[in-house]
Amino acid sequence: MEVIKGALTTDETISTGKEFVLKIGKEPIMVNRDVAGFLINRINYPSAIEAMRMVEEGVGTVEDIDKGLRLASGRRMGIFETGDMVGLDVTYNALLSMYHETGDPRWFPPMILRRKIKAGHLGRKTGRGWYEYNPDGTPKKK
Repeated sequence: MEVIKGALTTDETISTGKEFVLKIGKEPIMVNRDVAGFLINRINYPSAIEAMRMVEEGVGTVEDIDKGLRLASGRRMGIFETGDMVGLDVTYNALLSMYHETGDPRWFPPMILRRKIKAGHLGRKTGRGWYEYNPDGTPKKK
């Protein structure tokens, strides 16, 4: 869990935040400066954007990209599976916020994501995102 130091955050507040994270059984990751996307999103989102573009371009399928990432990197979930769990709207809004804050076009949400949002395909919570889900949130079998 990221503990972010803002411009006016005191060392005491950071310490309290770190203690809270430990108290709830999580591992704190200290972020020394408040930037758009914080730490982990700034690392993960470029991969997610590239994966979406590869699907858009017909280079690979959602399923094969997820499978490849699970096998090659030891991830428990692929990028698209993670996106469905978090919510495509959450990813979209985070990317848009990062784009607006930085003005950097690399953060602008890809067309395929924008179309899914417009269609209401937001992931597990709507029963459809990159994958389709049963009412209980389990993936539908093909």
